[in-house]
Amino acid sequence: MASDAMTMRCAVYTRRSTEKGLDKAFNSLDAQREACEAYILSQQHGGWKALPDLYDDGGFSGGSMERPALCQLLDDVKAGKIDVVIVYKIDPLTRALADFAKIIDVLDLAEASFVSVTQAFSTTTSMGRLTLNVLLSFAQFEREVGAERIRDKIAASKAKGMWMGGGVPLGYDPQDRKLLIVPNEAATVRGGVPFKRGALAYMLSNRIYIGEVVHKDNIYPGEHDAIVSRKVFETVQAKLADRTASAGGTGRKRDSPLAGMIRDDHGRPISPCHTRNHGRRYSYYASSMNDDASSPALRLPAGELELSARNTVAEWLRNGNRMRELAAERCAEDVERLFKYCSGLATRIISASIAEARTVLEQLALQVLVTSKVAGAAFELAELASIAGLVELPEERVSIAIPTSPSYYGHARRLRLEPAGSGSISRDEHLVELIARAFAAREQLLGLDRHQLEVLPITKLRHLQRTARVSYLDSAIIRGILCGTQPSRLSARSVWRMSDLPLDWAGQRQALGIQAA
Repeated sequence: MASDAMTMRCAVYTRRSTEKGLDKAFNSLDAQREACEAYILSQQHGGWKALPDLYDDGGFSGGSMERPALCQLLDDVKAGKIDVVIVYKIDPLTRALADFAKIIDVLDLAEASFVSVTQAFSTTTSMGRLTLNVLLSFAQFEREVGAERIRDKIAASKAKGMWMGGGVPLGYDPQDRKLLIVPNEAATVRGGVPFKRGALAYMLSNRIYIGEVVHKDNIYPGEHDAIVSRKVFETVQAKLADRTASAGGTGRKRDSPLAGMIRDDHGRPISPCHTRNHGRRYSYYASSMNDDASSPALRLPAGELELSARNTVAEWLRNGNRMRELAAERCAEDVERLFKYCSGLATRIISASIAEARTVLEQLALQVLVTSKVAGAAFELAELASIAGLVELPEERVSIAIPTSPSYYGHARRLRLEPAGSGSISRDEHLVELIARAFAAREQLLGLDRHQLEVLPITKLRHLQRTARVSYLDSAIIRGILCGTQPSRLSARSVWRMSDLPLDWAGQRQALGIQAA
């Protein structure tokens, strides 16, 4: 809508697909704007006036509306700041008919109009809209035909075995659309040199190395020489196929909510990985040895680390005293909303699906640091304020220690993590069953007379003795197992496998990582 009866506020929009030449004192964008401003000046008698704001998209394609100046222009149109949008030609504004329809809708809703300086039509009439649609249809047709022409040229060139660009494979040097072998690099390709996993996977499956060129699903003889023999290449492909089939057929992929968020004290990423033993999959987070192989890798059970990190953050968010400190000197409404939001966020982190919990932790910019002795989590307080959309919190990083406890695996001391806040998990029926079997085994052994002991098979006797020893656990430990308040890492399997379980209760608590009551 016009600002008043005498003034028409005109915004000039310019665009160029490439940035080439835009650094010159007078470039293509300047030329477009100058022509548009001259047109506006010619309409001065109608109250047209050029706005000082520049809407220039240098280096952006017209095939998409994801252009900063165009987005700003449309926002200003919606805000009622612009009456007429002026362009040199329709092409800079858009080259897609569907996008043009969206732009016209925005202009119509704001009662603004559109003028192309070199193409005389008006969007205020049906005939003008038809003319524009025809022009845009041809522009879109021209763009699509050009793209098809380029695709056909690439396909035809690759069918002749020509090198058509992209990342140059190790072992070759491009020259005049051909790949020439670089002898020292070719020796590296043929073996004997360690590669990182990604680079190795790329090389092992790249048919360039057997003298072929791939275009989509087609394979053509290349104009370059092979570095690797076809027999070696096909043998490798068969092994890769077997490995992929084996990995894909034995279990589903496990999601990792902390992937990309963990580092060790050497700055190395700690990434999810897994191993298999007797058909069972064990998931871990382990230090990347590619970044620094001079120090031993840290390796932690995935479930234990994920549960501890999630509980640690959730407990921090649920701490009422801490929330009161954050909300100090703020209005009662903000305080109430902060409490409510943080409580809900904590619940989502604990009980939501892995994918949703990961999204929340990413929004908080969570980072976890793990060393051989301690672990900690940190997140941005400002991010919490941002996603809460409530009160302005200080821009500082919150650091929280993840509770750990000393533990021994065999003779080696290992870092064990405890889920914060809970100190307990739900009742483990396998553990409870082990306790019951232990007492039953003890009763059975105590009820045997001398003759029964002599005829009992030695394997049966040893099994009863091994089971019965569990019944001599500290009564506090047994009570915790029955109530479900045992440490999260304690399992029937771990207790059963402890052949050196101490007889004294204090030693048992230390071995099982349980603090004295």
